[in-house]
Amino acid sequence: MQLARTIAQPEIFLRHTADLCFIGQDVIEMRPGELWLFTRYGRPPTHFAGNMGQFTDPVILKSRDGGRTWSESTPMGLLWPIDGFMSDGGTSVFRTRSGKVLFISHRNGSKYRHCGSHGLAAISESTDDGRTWSPARLLTDEPEDIQYLMNQRLIQLASGRLVLPTCARDPRVPLEKFGEGVHPTVGLCYLSDDDGLTWRRSRGQVQQMTDRGVQEPVVGEYAPNRLVMIYRRSEEHTSELQSPCNLVC
Repeated sequence: MQLARTIAQPEIFLRHTADLCFIGQDVIEMRPGELWLFTRYGRPPTHFAGNMGQFTDPVILKSRDGGRTWSESTPMGLLWPIDGFMSDGGTSVFRTRSGKVLFISHRNGSKYRHCGSHGLAAISESTDDGRTWSPARLLTDEPEDIQYLMNQRLIQLASGRLVLPTCARDPRVPLEKFGEGVHPTVGLCYLSDDDGLTWRRSRGQVQQMTDRGVQEPVVGEYAPNRLVMIYRRSEEHTSELQSPCNLVC
């Protein structure tokens, strides 16, 4: 292991405003020597229902000196013809081996306003290095339920399969009784074998008999078709749990 040659002093270049704050940044080398940082104004201080249809277009900042300085933000130009809006973390920007760039975001939908408003993730793609993006669409056409997506979670396996870990309402808790932060979620993955065009749920899921269940999962491949999932268990526990799980069958 080599030591870093230099360590840059931290510098704030994204600042919160009086009514909105930044959350959910992700960085990708979009072109050789050019970093793109994707972010947005999120986490409005008012009830989600009062912000439906707002704050959906992320902004992009660019750096050509390894992140030392950044350009002024410019709109991503993402069309959003679906219900809800982007807020509260959960951005993955990922270049697949084919060269396509995928943008996947956590989404607040209007259906579950009483229990967190979280629904299926939204996805867009670019085939021209970020110059243009396809209109956002829901990840799948399955019946929608409460889900939570965290930042920088999308990976590609050695086989080429794309894997997106997320957590969802534990089916043991009826939908009409579920409350964000007080009921358990389960860990699962969405899988794509066609470069992100279509997705399906993993056949397995990780479930914990705790008050919060499986939260904020992240996965890594440690053997062919074998994943390890690391997740946060509950706020009263300070340690992370890890669970080897075969979710890619």
